[in-house]
Amino acid sequence: MTEAGVIFGTAAYMSPEQARGGTVGKRADIWAFGVVLFEMLTGKRLFSGETVSDTLAAVLRQEIDWKALPAPTPPGFRRLLERCLDRDAMRRLRDIGEARVALEQPLGMSDGVRVSSGLRALPWVIALSATIIALAVWALWPPAPQPAPPLRLSAELGAAASLSTDLGPAAILSPDGRLLAFVASRRAGGRPLLYLRRLEQLDAAPLAGTEGARDPFFSPDGEWIAFFADGKLRKVSVTGGAAVTLCDAVDDRGGTWAEDGTIFFTPNYTPGVGLSRVSSAGGTPLTLTTPDLAPQEITHRWPQALAGGKAVLYTAGTPGNFEHASLVV
Repeated sequence: MTEAGVIFGTAAYMSPEQARGGTVGKRADIWAFGVVLFEMLTGKRLFSGETVSDTLAAVLRQEIDWKALPAPTPPGFRRLLERCLDRDAMRRLRDIGEARVALEQPLGMSDGVRVSSGLRALPWVIALSATIIALAVWALWPPAPQPAPPLRLSAELGAAASLSTDLGPAAILSPDGRLLAFVASRRAGGRPLLYLRRLEQLDAAPLAGTEGARDPFFSPDGEWIAFFADGKLRKVSVTGGAAVTLCDAVDDRGGTWAEDGTIFFTPNYTPGVGLSRVSSAGGTPLTLTTPDLAPQEITHRWPQALAGGKAVLYTAGTPGNFEHASLVV
């Protein structure tokens, strides 16, 4: 959460680089430790303001009042604070272990000044405070993501129908793996329909307005299913409702829905016809690829948009059969 460009934390204890939204490392914690130590010695806030913005401004520009330190403060403590509260992160104390070494130095006498019993106990107080701060940070830190539990489900369709497997994909999973969409017919020779089954449920339901459907594919968010029927490219919501016609597709050979809302598809398998693209809102298709007939490449089909939306994978076919076809990006 404390990546560059993000300001996250308690303003009075932020390091200058954190207050600016810059890159934050362990030396930001060194600064916060120095602020806490200063406040323990002086009994007052080091940086404060009427608003968060005022407090951040103080962190960035306010001069530190070293005279506020108690008279019997050991010089070693003063030097430690100066190293912790250096606004230049590269000059700041490199590791908190160095602070521990400084705090463990004998405190009975320092430069001829006797240290009070309260200051002799200070390293233990600081150690306890550091432990409390660490536990608080640990408690507030988001837990590591846990792997999803295994999903057990039936492979049955959940409908009194038979899959239509003559061409293209007959069954597809939604991007989140929770929905199964498939093309099936209620009786032999009947027109296929698009069915939808939630995997936690046993039964599938037909989607109205999808008669003659084939070659379905999901939208990236899993809210829509695009399909081909009666020479058209259409889409229907997974929650039901009327199917929406997007454009003409005389005799398709597959389609795919990209993350930016573009649909890539093969409108027909006529030699020389490649991939087209159209908005998922509908419109006039535009040509994306054209087969190079010189090397006997006659068709581009079965596109698949790759993650990130910058490339499409498809099959480049040759005359007669696909023994010498290629996968192309």
